Amino acid sequence: MELFVHQGQPQPTANFDTPVPNGGQAPVNVTCNPGSGTVFQNGTTTVRCEAVDALAQKGSCTFNVIVAPVPRLEKTKFMAFGDSITEGKVTLTSRTVVVVPPNIFNEAASYVNRLNSKFEARYLDQTITIIADGYGGEKAGDGKLRLERDWPVYNPDALLVMEGVNDLLSPETGTPEAMNAAMNSVIDALRRMIRYAKGRGARVVVGTLPPMKSPKPENVIAAVPMLNSRIRALVSEENAILADHYAAVPLDLVGSDGLHLKAEGYRAMADEWLKAIIATMEVKTSTVH
Repeated sequence: MELFVHQGQPQPTANFDTPVPNGGQAPVNVTCNPGSGTVFQNGTTTVRCEAVDALAQKGSCTFNVIVAPVPRLEKTKFMAFGDSITEGKVTLTSRTVVVVPPNIFNEAASYVNRLNSKFEARYLDQTITIIADGYGGEKAGDGKLRLERDWPVYNPDALLVMEGVNDLLSPETGTPEAMNAAMNSVIDALRRMIRYAKGRGARVVVGTLPPMKSPKPENVIAAVPMLNSRIRALVSEENAILADHYAAVPLDLVGSDGLHLKAEGYRAMADEWLKAIIATMEVKTSTVH
């Protein structure tokens, strides 16, 4: 049996049917400890029920009652920042507006919409806001400037950022030297974004890029894991939080253009963001067993 306790509410009572004895000499008396209607504390409590028949023969069974507090987040206003993958594109099309409070720029299948639904289902005692600020076609260097322009408009207390796809896809990255320069630009831009957000008291989660596949150029496909390795190192250096989408999104969830994700891919991204948020931003609660 699983019970939940809401913020500011008393601990719950567990009401359960007394187990029915099988066999024995009537009358059979069954008692449970703790009994039905007892107040249960957070954590797992084992209930033991014992049956004693008229011949003093005994039998017993056990089951668990689990009480969990409704989860709460330390941060409640998120900015999801990035390019067309943050928008949730399945193909490269123009920017659209979808109203998911507050007004945000994204597609219905986007990870932002899916993450918003997960927040609503999990954090029942809080209002969690996500501002989706994806802009298709943007390079990371432009993103670092846009972030600083947009930040005062929304004043988030947490940042989810994933940039770099368009830097790798630039026509100028045809040589290894040019590709390395593009990756350097991405890392420099992400570092500036991390430091800017942290300087304003925000928690920062940085996402690795999901995998790419054909028909994208082979050198770009090969560059994605190399850039992601550098992103992981940057996250460690800057004491940020990692959401590893490259590991979380299977290649078969990448769409036909080799870049944007299928709906299931955006769902996997939302799960990865949420996993990082749960691990680092949920209020830790003590349990009683």
